[in-house]
Amino acid sequence: GRSRTGYTPTLIVGYGGIWGENYWYQHYDVYENARLLRFTPRGILDSRARRRMLIPEDEWNHIDLAKAAKAIADAVAASGSLAHLNLNFNSIGDEGAKSLAAAVAASGSLTRLELYGNSIGDEGAKALAPAITASATLTHIDLESNQLGEEGKAAIKEAARGKPGFKLEI
Repeated sequence: GRSRTGYTPTLIVGYGGIWGENYWYQHYDVYENARLLRFTPRGILDSRARRRMLIPEDEWNHIDLAKAAKAIADAVAASGSLAHLNLNFNSIGDEGAKSLAAAVAASGSLTRLELYGNSIGDEGAKALAPAITASATLTHIDLESNQLGEEGKAAIKEAARGKPGFKLEI
Protein backbone atom coordinates (compact mmCIF):
# COMPACT_ATOMS: atom_id res chain seq x y z
CA GLY A 1 0.00 0.00 0.00
CA ARG A 2 1.04 3.47 0.94
CA SER A 3 4.34 2.48 2.54
CA ARG A 4 5.58 1.26 -0.85
CA THR A 5 6.88 -1.79 0.99
CA GLY A 6 6.17 -5.23 -0.40
CA TYR A 7 5.98 -8.53 1.40
CA THR A 8 5.82 -11.87 -0.36
CA PRO A 9 5.27 -14.80 1.98
CA THR A 10 6.62 -18.19 1.05
CA LEU A 11 3.71 -20.07 -0.46
CA ILE A 12 3.53 -23.61 0.84
CA VAL A 13 7.06 -24.85 0.41
CA GLY A 14 7.84 -28.39 1.51
CA TYR A 15 10.89 -30.45 0.72
CA GLY A 16 10.47 -33.71 -1.13
CA GLY A 17 7.50 -32.77 -3.27
CA ILE A 18 6.04 -30.49 -5.87
CA TRP A 19 6.17 -26.78 -5.12
CA GLY A 20 2.82 -26.01 -3.46
CA GLU A 21 2.46 -22.62 -5.14
CA ASN A 22 1.55 -24.50 -8.31
CA TYR A 23 -1.50 -25.97 -6.53
CA TRP A 24 -3.11 -22.52 -6.58
CA TYR A 25 -2.29 -22.01 -10.26
CA GLN A 26 -3.85 -25.37 -11.12
CA HIS A 27 -7.03 -24.92 -9.08
CA TYR A 28 -7.78 -21.19 -9.33
CA ASP A 29 -7.57 -18.44 -11.94
CA VAL A 30 -5.15 -16.40 -9.85
CA TYR A 31 -4.28 -14.22 -12.86
CA GLU A 32 -7.76 -12.65 -12.48
CA ASN A 33 -7.29 -11.74 -8.80
CA ALA A 34 -7.21 -7.91 -8.63
CA ARG A 35 -5.58 -7.83 -5.19
CA LEU A 36 -2.78 -10.16 -6.27
CA LEU A 37 -2.22 -8.03 -9.37
CA ARG A 38 -1.60 -5.00 -7.15
CA PHE A 39 1.54 -6.69 -5.81
CA THR A 40 2.64 -9.01 -8.61
CA PRO A 41 3.49 -7.72 -12.10
CA ARG A 42 1.09 -9.05 -14.74
CA GLY A 43 3.93 -10.60 -16.78
CA ILE A 44 5.20 -12.66 -13.88
CA LEU A 45 1.75 -13.84 -12.87
CA ASP A 46 0.71 -14.69 -16.44
CA SER A 47 3.89 -16.66 -17.10
CA ARG A 48 3.23 -18.85 -14.06
CA ALA A 49 -0.56 -19.11 -13.99
CA ARG A 50 -1.77 -19.23 -17.58
CA ARG A 51 0.33 -22.20 -18.71
CA ARG A 52 -0.33 -24.49 -15.80
CA MET A 53 1.32 -27.72 -14.87
CA LEU A 54 -1.25 -30.43 -14.30
CA ILE A 55 -0.36 -32.52 -11.30
CA PRO A 56 -2.31 -35.58 -10.12
CA GLU A 57 -4.20 -34.71 -6.93
CA ASP A 58 -2.42 -37.38 -4.88
CA GLU A 59 1.00 -35.82 -5.53
CA TRP A 60 0.52 -32.47 -3.78
CA ASN A 61 3.12 -32.57 -1.01
CA HIS A 62 1.72 -29.72 1.10
CA ILE A 63 -1.52 -31.65 1.67
CA ASP A 64 0.48 -34.61 2.98
CA LEU A 65 2.47 -32.24 5.20
CA ALA A 66 -0.75 -30.93 6.74
CA LYS A 67 -1.96 -34.48 7.40
CA ALA A 68 1.39 -35.36 8.97
CA ALA A 69 1.24 -32.28 11.21
CA LYS A 70 -2.20 -33.36 12.42
CA ALA A 71 -0.95 -36.89 13.11
CA ILE A 72 2.01 -35.52 15.07
CA ALA A 73 -0.28 -33.24 17.07
CA ASP A 74 -2.52 -36.18 17.93
CA ALA A 75 0.50 -38.24 19.01
CA VAL A 76 1.86 -35.42 21.19
CA ALA A 77 -1.48 -35.03 22.92
CA ALA A 78 -1.75 -38.76 23.56
CA SER A 79 1.85 -39.27 24.72
CA GLY A 80 2.58 -39.38 28.39
CA SER A 81 6.35 -39.41 28.00
CA LEU A 82 7.36 -37.22 25.03
CA ALA A 83 9.60 -34.49 26.44
CA HIS A 84 11.30 -32.95 23.38
CA LEU A 85 9.71 -32.42 19.98
CA ASN A 86 11.84 -31.06 17.12
CA LEU A 87 9.80 -30.07 14.06
CA ASN A 88 12.34 -27.63 12.62
CA PHE A 89 12.00 -26.95 8.87
CA ASN A 90 8.78 -28.92 8.35
CA SER A 91 6.65 -26.18 6.77
CA ILE A 92 3.77 -26.68 9.18
CA GLY A 93 2.61 -23.07 8.81
CA ASP A 94 -0.26 -21.53 10.75
CA GLU A 95 -2.57 -24.50 10.31
CA GLY A 96 0.02 -26.93 11.65
CA ALA A 97 0.72 -24.61 14.58
CA LYS A 98 -3.01 -24.46 15.36
CA SER A 99 -3.23 -28.26 15.36
CA LEU A 100 -0.13 -28.51 17.50
CA ALA A 101 -1.37 -25.93 20.01
CA ALA A 102 -4.09 -28.15 21.43
CA ALA A 103 -1.60 -30.99 21.75
CA VAL A 104 0.92 -28.81 23.59
CA ALA A 105 -1.73 -27.67 26.04
CA ALA A 106 -2.89 -31.27 26.62
CA SER A 107 0.57 -32.82 26.95
CA GLY A 108 1.65 -33.62 30.47
CA SER A 109 5.29 -34.29 29.55
CA LEU A 110 6.44 -31.96 26.74
CA THR A 111 9.18 -29.63 27.99
CA ARG A 112 10.82 -28.45 24.77
CA LEU A 113 9.23 -27.59 21.42
CA GLU A 114 11.35 -26.61 18.43
CA LEU A 115 9.49 -24.99 15.53
CA TYR A 116 12.36 -23.17 13.82
CA GLY A 117 11.76 -22.24 10.16
CA ASN A 118 8.16 -23.43 9.74
CA SER A 119 6.46 -20.45 8.03
CA ILE A 120 4.39 -19.80 11.15
CA GLY A 121 2.78 -16.36 11.13
CA ASP A 122 0.72 -14.33 13.57
CA GLU A 123 -2.31 -16.66 13.42
CA GLY A 124 -0.21 -19.67 14.35
CA ALA A 125 1.54 -17.74 17.12
CA LYS A 126 -1.78 -16.55 18.55
CA ALA A 127 -2.94 -20.18 18.62
CA LEU A 128 0.25 -21.33 20.36
CA ALA A 129 0.19 -18.59 23.02
CA PRO A 130 -2.67 -20.02 25.13
CA ALA A 131 -1.07 -23.46 24.84
CA ILE A 132 2.15 -22.11 26.29
CA THR A 133 0.19 -20.60 29.16
CA ALA A 134 -1.84 -23.77 29.73
CA SER A 135 1.07 -26.21 29.61
CA ALA A 136 2.34 -27.18 33.05
CA THR A 137 5.51 -28.77 31.64
CA LEU A 138 6.68 -26.67 28.64
CA THR A 139 9.84 -24.73 29.52
CA HIS A 140 11.34 -23.94 26.10
CA ILE A 141 9.97 -23.02 22.66
CA ASP A 142 11.95 -22.04 19.57
CA LEU A 143 10.04 -20.01 16.99
CA GLU A 144 12.99 -18.37 15.26
CA SER A 145 13.02 -17.92 11.48
CA ASN A 146 9.26 -17.97 11.08
CA GLN A 147 7.00 -15.23 9.74
CA LEU A 148 5.93 -13.75 13.05
CA GLY A 149 4.82 -10.14 12.96
CA GLU A 150 4.61 -7.84 15.96
CA GLU A 151 1.16 -9.16 16.92
CA GLY A 152 2.32 -12.79 16.96
CA LYS A 153 5.52 -11.98 18.84
CA ALA A 154 3.57 -10.00 21.44
CA ALA A 155 1.16 -12.90 22.02
CA ILE A 156 4.00 -15.39 22.50
CA LYS A 157 5.98 -13.05 24.77
CA GLU A 158 2.92 -12.41 26.93
CA ALA A 159 2.29 -16.15 27.27
CA ALA A 160 5.90 -16.80 28.31
CA ARG A 161 6.07 -13.79 30.65
CA GLY A 162 4.18 -15.55 33.44
CA LYS A 163 6.39 -18.63 33.38
CA PRO A 164 9.59 -18.17 35.42
CA GLY A 165 12.67 -19.64 33.72
CA PHE A 166 10.87 -20.14 30.41
CA LYS A 167 13.25 -20.03 27.43
CA LEU A 168 11.77 -18.30 24.42
CA GLU A 169 13.51 -18.01 21.06
CA ILE A 170 11.75 -15.81 18.50
